[in-house]
Amino acid sequence: MRIWLRKTGALLLLLAVLSQIIGTPVIWAQALPRAQINRLDASRFPTIRIEADINRPDGSFVANISPSDLKIIENGVQRPVDEVRETPNAVDFVVAVNGGPILGNRISSKTNFHLIKDALLDWVPEAESIGKGDSVTLVTNAGVKATRLDTPAEWTAVFNSLSPELVSATPSLTSITKAVEQAIGAPSRPGMKQSILYITPLMSSSLSKAVDNIAEQAAGAGITINIWLVAPSSAKQPLAEESIQSLADRTGGQLYRFSGKEALPPIETYLQPLRRQYEINYRSRSSQSGIQTVILEVQTDEVQTRSPEESFDVSIKAPNVMFIDPIESVSLEWKESENGRYMLSPPEVPLELFVEFPDKHPRNLVISQLWVDGQVVDDRNGEPFVDLKWPVSRLKTSGTYNLQVTIKDELGLSGKTVILPLDVTVPPPPAANIIESVSSERLALAVGAVLLVIIGGILWYSRAKKAREVTRPRPASIRVDSHPLERPGAVINLSDVTTRPSLVATPRDSTGWLMPQEGGDALSTQPNIRLGESIVTLGSSPIRAQVVIPSPSIDGLHVRITRRSDGTYWLEDAGSVSGTWVNNTPVSNLGTALSSGDVVRMGKITFRFEIRG
Repeated sequence: MRIWLRKTGALLLLLAVLSQIIGTPVIWAQALPRAQINRLDASRFPTIRIEADINRPDGSFVANISPSDLKIIENGVQRPVDEVRETPNAVDFVVAVNGGPILGNRISSKTNFHLIKDALLDWVPEAESIGKGDSVTLVTNAGVKATRLDTPAEWTAVFNSLSPELVSATPSLTSITKAVEQAIGAPSRPGMKQSILYITPLMSSSLSKAVDNIAEQAAGAGITINIWLVAPSSAKQPLAEESIQSLADRTGGQLYRFSGKEALPPIETYLQPLRRQYEINYRSRSSQSGIQTVILEVQTDEVQTRSPEESFDVSIKAPNVMFIDPIESVSLEWKESENGRYMLSPPEVPLELFVEFPDKHPRNLVISQLWVDGQVVDDRNGEPFVDLKWPVSRLKTSGTYNLQVTIKDELGLSGKTVILPLDVTVPPPPAANIIESVSSERLALAVGAVLLVIIGGILWYSRAKKAREVTRPRPASIRVDSHPLERPGAVINLSDVTTRPSLVATPRDSTGWLMPQEGGDALSTQPNIRLGESIVTLGSSPIRAQVVIPSPSIDGLHVRITRRSDGTYWLEDAGSVSGTWVNNTPVSNLGTALSSGDVVRMGKITFRFEIRG
């Protein structure tokens, strides 16, 4: 920006000189409104802070800008402005003193020189109270005395160093020429505006052309020149006065004539308009590292303009997410509620997360999801994103469940945890909840089946006994060694048998047996199971199965074993969750034939099928 201003000022100066040589007036382009980004701060990414000027064509500040009047064009995409407020800015203040005998004039108790010096010193505490970090440069007829001093103590010292010898100096353009050169150079900090206070007596009208050239150079660089013209009220030099007035007018400054009787204007009145700027905040949506371009667009009824493009560099990485103190297992238990129903407790498993941003740019999350075995069980699009819960009150079976959390931040970048295997133990439901564990569809089917049997019994009573023996599945007959007598139709709970049973068969009876094997969660007292009926059902529910196997891995109705008319056996899976295998081959509801010696696994319970005759 400074290089552009320097080149522009030089170009304007060259055009002005050429116009004097060839006698052709220079036609200046029509002034336009201006938006200028003075500073762009991305240290709190994705919040970006911008300091900017918004000026009318005449250079005056445009006040009362609201967020709706502004847009940010980031990497070619329009972004909304979140906040805008007017804030003071620092000024690069250059004081140029052109000495001459008039400074020694005395009308009051002090000379003009001392009155001017006092006015400069009075400004120091006022600027210090504003506290925006101004800098001061001092230039006299003898050249540059100090450059860009940035502390009030240094300002006081340099103003006190002004010597009364200036009274004996010959007025010249040395101080203002050096002052413009200093102002055109880069300011102490980006975004600072330059202002020159030129203290001068009336000079010879022969210098008017040179003054015009200086005015063009300063105006082209956007430098304001305010002038204290030290001259008696009676002094009349129209050409010299016109030239010095033009210097102020063309740079947007003011001229004040000081004879020694008037009070000098407060210096801060010149600087205050330059301090006005806007602080603008917006949220970046850049999701890739590198250079990001920014343009400020202004759209009001009075001003429509865009700033030159600025840029910032940022490194961006996806967030990391992890479980805090992950648990390895959960044991649920049935507890009776106030309404008398039994519920699994705890009803949910809490999970706490920790999210970190490797790029050191904390930002908002927009989504977090808890997945269990590939299914979303907790989906969050609002706070809290890091405290998730897995509802477990409807779990039916024990097992190992795989948990994982995925997140997405406001930039669209995603992260996920490692998979957390969690062992969950679900006890069998209490007796009061058994009927509730049966689905309404299956319960309706069971009721319908019972009604059909009753109706059939009424209509065909004479054939009922034979029909029941052929068509209705009868309970498995279980015999233990100490009780050889069969009890057809009894529901046997294997957990209630305290001794390993043996069964008595007729000499020619080739009957199938399920012999329990070691391993899994088989009970050491689990008996052999005789498959003496045409259909035998096995499961964990005393309502749904003829033979009850008390294991968390067994469904209410797990398998169905049919004895065919030719004496062979056929095994079908009844839609179990934990599955059924024969010789390590999964069995579907279509079933498979059983042969003596086959290994049958239901959930975590293993049997060996044998034919005994």
